[in-house]
Amino acid sequence: MNLKEIKKFMAEFFDISKWDEKRQFQTGGTRSKCVVEHPDTSDLYFFKTSMLKEKKDYKHEFWSEIIASEVGRALGFNMLVYDIAYKNGEIGCLSKLMIDPNTESLYEGVNYLQGFDPTYIPENKESYDSYTFQFICNALTEYSLESRIPFLIKTIIFDSLIGNSDRHQENWGFILYSGFKDKKGIKILNKFMSSPFYRGIVKSFFILFKIKDISSLRKKILLINKAMEDVKGRYSPIYDSGSCLGRELEDEKIDKMLSDNNMLNAYIKKGPSEIRWNGPKINHFDLIRNIMNSKNEYHNVVKSTISNINRVFNDQKIRNIVLEIDKKLPQNLIQNKLPDNRKELIIKMVTLRFEKLKEVLK
Repeated sequence: MNLKEIKKFMAEFFDISKWDEKRQFQTGGTRSKCVVEHPDTSDLYFFKTSMLKEKKDYKHEFWSEIIASEVGRALGFNMLVYDIAYKNGEIGCLSKLMIDPNTESLYEGVNYLQGFDPTYIPENKESYDSYTFQFICNALTEYSLESRIPFLIKTIIFDSLIGNSDRHQENWGFILYSGFKDKKGIKILNKFMSSPFYRGIVKSFFILFKIKDISSLRKKILLINKAMEDVKGRYSPIYDSGSCLGRELEDEKIDKMLSDNNMLNAYIKKGPSEIRWNGPKINHFDLIRNIMNSKNEYHNVVKSTISNINRVFNDQKIRNIVLEIDKKLPQNLIQNKLPDNRKELIIKMVTLRFEKLKEVLK
């Protein structure tokens, strides 16, 4: 990787202590979050720290979020960009809002799943086993969003590279024009626009309006199709991927894994995907194999995605990203740097996971 590429995938540092906090924005998740406004551009950003709970102090988790984003971008995935930020004594990661809050809404996966099956309640243990690849696909198909399923598959493949264990129903979604954020309205409009009646509208242009000018007809069809895409929305960039890269491992475990390949392999094999396959949790690679073998079209998505990664992946690229990730951290915050042994383990993890991902195609 040359100097230009290193800079492209190097996290920036921002001191946001004096940025205005926008308390009217509600934030969810397990980590401390807030929305702040850039003083020069008025753009809105999420600031997020690492998980801190009783018996759970994952102080390096924000680094995992940043590294995951940089690695994903380097390998060709559509990622939300995360940088380093400091706010009044707290350090974490910073990401620009992926939507224009004046015209767009992020419609999380949970809304589609509950719209499809109102008995699905993610907080209840009874619903845990329901969160399967099949359930998600059935829900998206109900909303005429089956063409977006390949983007979900690509997200799962990315998760396999970083070992993300928390791709829950609020960690993926669609960006919609705000006027279509009501789920009942979305469902009705999607069904209408995928119906034979909608398809018949195009033919009706000739009959009802006696359109003879093909270019004029083409413009009207494009307008209708644009409206349909606005209703369906676009799959969001990949975001909230911090539950990965061994962020929960204690320091002594890091050193043991670095010197014991069997322990590291066992850790990777044991790590499950949050998205299940017909009920139980399985590891990412088994999930991808099952997806690939379930449909020819999914097989092609998996094969092409892994092939694309293979074309751009090299060990030195990953090493440079990880080793340089905290280079912009100022000297007075040097105690928050990612430890060298943890960096080495992350490099080793990503490289080994990539080798296991390639085995899926064999």
